[in-house]
Amino acid sequence: MDNLKRAQAYHKSRLGQILVTRGYVTEERIQEAVQIQKETGEKLGEILLQKKWVSRWQLRRALSNQTRLRFAASLALALLSPLESISASSEQKEAVEREERVRFLSTLENSLPEGESVSQLSYDVEKARVDIRTSGEVSLKVPCSIDSSNGFSTGELRIDHLRLRSSAVGETESLELADIDLSQVEISIRSVYKGKRGRNSGSAPLGVIQ
Repeated sequence: MDNLKRAQAYHKSRLGQILVTRGYVTEERIQEAVQIQKETGEKLGEILLQKKWVSRWQLRRALSNQTRLRFAASLALALLSPLESISASSEQKEAVEREERVRFLSTLENSLPEGESVSQLSYDVEKARVDIRTSGEVSLKVPCSIDSSNGFSTGELRIDHLRLRSSAVGETESLELADIDLSQVEISIRSVYKGKRGRNSGSAPLGVIQ
């Protein structure tokens, strides 16, 4: 399941899509460049530069954005996916229980509104974002929602004071929970919308912790 979610998130951060979204190139030119890529085996960025459809500055910006998007998705999956197993049943909890996961789950539960539980939390890793500080600390922001008997609310799950362990440096697109130092982690949820019970059918699909 993690690999599927990761693939879906990475699909959203393809270079061509980022370039189009930023307004650097048209969808038609991306499609033409992809066709050339299939015939020649050249990298998409190189083709776009040869055709002078994007500048080197635009390409660097898009590649940097792609790296950050994939890092954010990988980090969110590493942190949140294990909670699906932890909260599924006490038997599964015993099988996967580790100090890092228990600490993270406890911190997450304490950040939820009174009366709400982790099982009611949904999240969207495809729209996750990261802030990387010069100190090496990382902040992760993930769109989320809570659907309970009290109503439906959407907002942002923020996880601060994360650090990657030295073994994970350079492997930011395939992180696991063991790669992340959670010793100083702080979690908060900012609600931006509250409504009646039941999810908004127009919202993006979210990963649900069951």
